[in-house]
Amino acid sequence: KKAATKTVKETNEKAPKVADKVTGEYNGKKVYTGPKGGKYYINKNGNKTYIQD
Repeated sequence: KKAATKTVKETNEKAPKVADKVTGEYNGKKVYTGPKGGKYYINKNGNKTYIQD
């Protein structure tokens, strides 16, 4: 069954050394807001995963 979560889009973009602003939490992970206003968290592979509202 489909989980009732937001759609996520994983990128291969590595997590920034200088972290963007932490704006919340998603599944226990810190959610950052990127320079273009996109919200993402760092997944277990160390990549940014964008959250679509």
